[in-house]
Amino acid sequence: MSEPRSNALDLITFCESAGRSTGNFLAALSEYEPGSDQWKTYLKSACNSENNLIQIVAFEEIGKSSDADWLPFLSEWLQPETFPTTLVAVINAMGALGGIQSRDDFATLIESADRNLRGAAICIHHYLPHDEAIDLLLSILYHDPDPDLRHRAALRLANLHSDAGLPLLLEGMHRENLFGKLTNACALAILNHPRGLHFLHDLIATHHTLSKQDRTRLLFHICGLGDQVGFELPPCDCPEDLPVETIFQNASDWIEGCSGFQKVVSMDSGNHITEFI
Repeated sequence: MSEPRSNALDLITFCESAGRSTGNFLAALSEYEPGSDQWKTYLKSACNSENNLIQIVAFEEIGKSSDADWLPFLSEWLQPETFPTTLVAVINAMGALGGIQSRDDFATLIESADRNLRGAAICIHHYLPHDEAIDLLLSILYHDPDPDLRHRAALRLANLHSDAGLPLLLEGMHRENLFGKLTNACALAILNHPRGLHFLHDLIATHHTLSKQDRTRLLFHICGLGDQVGFELPPCDCPEDLPVETIFQNASDWIEGCSGFQKVVSMDSGNHITEFI
C-alpha cells in the first residue's frame, strides 16, 4: 500500500508557502531603515498579522534589533489570548534583548492559571543562569498541575544534564507514536541512559525498513541530538543532498562509544531490554 500523499508533499507545499509569505514580509521590511520609525511601525503591524508565521518572524526581527526599548511593547503580548507559538517568540525576543534577568520577573506567568502562559514561561530557562534554570524547571516538574508541562520540564532538564525527570522520560518511552518515543529517547541518550541509547541504535540500524515519514522523524531527532551532544553533522547546503547515511553512521558511532550503551544485561524474547547494570 502506498503512503498517503500528505506526508512529504504536503509538508513541502506548506514550507514553500510559508517561505514565500515570510520572504515577502522580510523583503518589504528591508525597504525601511532598521531602527527608523517607519521600520518600527511596520514591525508592529506585522506583530498583529493574522498569519502566525509572519507574527513569529516579526518578533524574531525585534529580538535581533538590540533595542531594549522594545521590552514594554513585548511585555504587552504576555496575555492568555496570545497564540502559544507567538508567546514563545515574544519570550525569546525578550531574552535576546536582555529582558529576562530572573525567574522572579516572570512569576505571574509561571504561576498563571492559564496553561499556555505557563507553557511559554518554560522557555525563559534558556536565558537564566544554569542553577536558576534548573530550579525553575524543577518547580514545574514537581508542582505544575498539567502532566504535559511536567513532561516538557523533564525534557529540558535532560538537556541541562539533570536526571530529575528520569521517571517521566522512561514512562514516555511507552507512548504509541514514534515521535514521542524519539523525543524521550534523545533526552535519555543525553543522560547516557541505556534505554534511550539502545532504542536509537536499533532504530538507526533498521532505518531502511521505516516509512519515509518515520525515517524523516528519526533524522530530525538525530540531528537535534547531534547539536546537543556534539557528534559531527556533515555540512549540507541543499536538503536533497543531505548525507543521511553519514549522519546515521556518526550517530551510531557516538552511541556505541557511550558507557551507558554497554549496560544492557538481558533482553526478552521480543528483543526488548529488560535489565540494566
